[in-house]
Parts: sequence; C-alpha cells; structure tokens
Amino acid sequence: MQKDMHYDCNYVLARLAGLPVDIATAIANSGQFVDDNTCKESLLKLEQNSVLELADGSFIRRVATAHHPIDVKENISYENQVQVWVPFHFYPGGKGETIQQKLICVTDGANINEAIDNHLTLAHRSFSPYLMGITAHVYGDTFSHYGFCGISHEINEIGLDEITIDNEDYIKANWTSDKTNDAMEYIKGKYGRAFEKAKEKGKRIAEGRIGKLAKKASSMFGDPASLGHAFAATYPDRPYMEWTINWSRPDQRTADLMLDKRNNPETFLAGAEKIHEMFMRYAAELKQAEANNKFIGWGDKTPATASFPPAHSFAEVKDKIDAVLRAPGDKAFRCEKWNEFSQEVLGEPIPAYQGEAWNHSWKELSESSEPKQAKDLQGAHIWQFYRAASVHRNFTLRVLLPDQDIILR
Repeated sequence: MQKDMHYDCNYVLARLAGLPVDIATAIANSGQFVDDNTCKESLLKLEQNSVLELADGSFIRRVATAHHPIDVKENISYENQVQVWVPFHFYPGGKGETIQQKLICVTDGANINEAIDNHLTLAHRSFSPYLMGITAHVYGDTFSHYGFCGISHEINEIGLDEITIDNEDYIKANWTSDKTNDAMEYIKGKYGRAFEKAKEKGKRIAEGRIGKLAKKASSMFGDPASLGHAFAATYPDRPYMEWTINWSRPDQRTADLMLDKRNNPETFLAGAEKIHEMFMRYAAELKQAEANNKFIGWGDKTPATASFPPAHSFAEVKDKIDAVLRAPGDKAFRCEKWNEFSQEVLGEPIPAYQGEAWNHSWKELSESSEPKQAKDLQGAHIWQFYRAASVHRNFTLRVLLPDQDIILR
C-alpha cells in the first residue's frame, strides 16, 4: 500500500472509529512513517548519528523500518530483510511446511491478529497511538502483500510477462492523473523502469564483495534479488487494480498459498473494515484505561473522555469507501479523493503529513548543543515512534514467530 492508504485512509478510519484528532493524527503519521523511516542503520551496524546519548546517561537508537526498493545494498542484507521487511511489510502467515512458506504473508492471518491483541493490551502506554499506526500499516499490508514473503527467495518470483491486468479497460476509461492521460503507460512504464533499475543495480552489487557475502549469509533464502513483491512492482499497492499472477515457481507453494487471483478493490475494502474495527477496539481500551486512571499520557497530553467524538459504523460509509478505492488514478489523485471523503463525511480536511518534520526532529536532537534528558523526549513523536517500532519488531521476532519454530535472528 502507499500513502493514500497508510496515511489518508488510516486517518479517516481512526476518526470514523471515534478517536480524537491528535490521536488519529499520530496514528496516521506513524502508519506512513513506517515507509519513510528509511535510515540506513541496522541493529548490527550503527552509522553516524544512529545512537543519541542524553545528558542523564540514556540512549536512543534509530533503526530503519523500511528501505527504498532500489536500495539494493540494504535490501540484500539478510539482517535488514529480517528486521525490516518481515515484521513491518510482509507479516508471516505461518502456513505451510517450509520456512519460506511459513513466511508468506496471508490476508488477515492468525499471526497478525495475535500481534493486534498483544498491542491493544498496551493501549495505556504513552507510545500506543504510534504503535497503533505501525500496526495499521502492517495489518493493511496483509491485504495487499499477501502471497509474498519478506525475504529473498525464488518463491516470490514472477516474470515480466506473467502478470495480467484483468480490469485494464475500466482503468483506461476512468483514469485521472496530472502526469499523463495514458494509464497503462504510467502503470506499466513505471513497473518496467523500476524493475530494470533495481536489476541493474543489483547485478553490480551482487557481483561485488558485498553481494557475495550477503548471498552467503542468506543462502537458505536463495537469490537476494527476489525480495517481497519486487517482481510485481506497485501492482499490489494500487487499490483499483484487478490482476492475475502466473508464479514462476508454483511448485514451491501449497494450494492455499497460490493466491494468484488478485482483486485489490475487494481486499482493500476488507482491510479498511478490519482496521476500522481495530481502531474501535483501541478507542474502547483508551477510555477504559483512563477510567481506571491507568493511561500514561505523552508530555502534557491525555485523551480526555469528553474529546472522543461519536463513532461511525463501517456499514454507514462502506459504499463511499468502496467508491474511493475503485477510482483509478495516480497517488496524488487518490490522496485527494480521501481528503474529499473526509470533508464530506467528517466535516474536516485531513491534516498535512508530518513525516519530513519527524525526520528533521531526529537531526535536531542529534545535533543539538542543549543537553537533553529522557523526560524531555516524552512528547517527541520520533522517540515514541521508535519505541513503538521496537515493541512491534521484538514481539514479532522474539515472541510470536519462535513459538512456531521460525527463528530468524
């Protein structure tokens, strides 16, 4: 999924679920920041400014939750695949016999639901809005990234000519974009250019020392170029698209993991309904925590019960959301459709995304000459995001997956 879903849609869903503006905004920013937190630090290699030491002896460590698709050097790293792509973008479904099959993402699977249940028990914690945003990102991606896994393996491979766009005529007839009137040139051209650019860069790196070491380190996962849905480019992320995959290695999959027929409008709508349900549960947990005087606010913020607006049922807005999802156009057009929806249904525009400001705030913290203490950071969005990301990553890799005999680090 892209910004239209991870930010705009999540903001709308949080507000529809009866969450206050400040919490919905933190959720939406966190949801999109998962994709934009592309710092090149890993848990094993700490780059300059990746660790912030505070005046009271506290430390904050910055770790990526995503990498750009063409950042081949980072993406072929086994450690980065495990700590970034598996927990945040291709949540393992746990089905099948081989480890690769178990790592394949499945729609609304038992594992992601166990993670949701766990994370909701932390609703009273000050980082909980950020954790809910991260969880909404991961949960949403199970409705678009299903069938792919977050490690490099031939099980993900698809040939360039092995994808069929099933609703091509509909997309052409209804396409909206300021960039081009040719929908297929935009979609397929972007696909081809991204694939060729990544393939060329990957070849150079793979033939060098870094590539050889990375491939050796991840030998059980095969070719390090076959990561996630790279072979499908952005097809899984376009809410209006219906398409079919012809997997290069169907013999690697069980029948229930074939997942070759894709109807994005239907799965995205189902995902929106499930995320709305999760946000409704979160709102109830917040109210209960405050009633029991257990909520730990961040800075001077606590969600006063009076500030919770009335919730809307998903059934009330399902048809309108379906119409937004089915409108074909570029990302800017799709984001604007959500903004129009928000103004029509909620009577308010969607606030501007703050991801760039969050990244800049880390730079300000790391370069500041003014001594900082842990108590000074409780209201810092970037700190709360990194706390939440660490909670989600550790629960996934150290608690949930090892109980299924999936030990990755």
